[in-house]
Amino acid sequence: MSKLRTKIDSLLWCDVELDLISTTIMILYNGSVIVEEPPIVAIEPNTQKVLAIGKEAMQYDGGKIVQVYFNGANSEEYNTLDIGSVFIRELLCKARETKRLRGLFYRLAIPLPSYITHYQQRVIESILEKTGVPKYSIVHR
Repeated sequence: MSKLRTKIDSLLWCDVELDLISTTIMILYNGSVIVEEPPIVAIEPNTQKVLAIGKEAMQYDGGKIVQVYFNGANSEEYNTLDIGSVFIRELLCKARETKRLRGLFYRLAIPLPSYITHYQQRVIESILEKTGVPKYSIVHR
């Protein structure tokens, strides 16, 4: 029974690492970077809809380019939780498109350095909850 449960678990869940604390945001799987994007989005100014993320946002014509802050800093015009959750959701879609991930759902491990404050960690957790990620764990380095 245990082997069957392990097999089913491996078909349903994919363990990935999401590195949010660097100049580029990365998704790693089995120690390899599969998606790496700068933390920026292109936003339609009138509707505040996210039009593109990462490198595509840098080349996007017609939208306002906004930095995504995962440390709790707020853009004066845009909600960090909203654009942060859209950014992560789109990043996970890009990871799935690489065809290198297995499983229907993601279990995310988010490594955070020891200098992260409780407030900053709570902002990251709120973004992940808003994203709809069913399972994640914060790992302090």
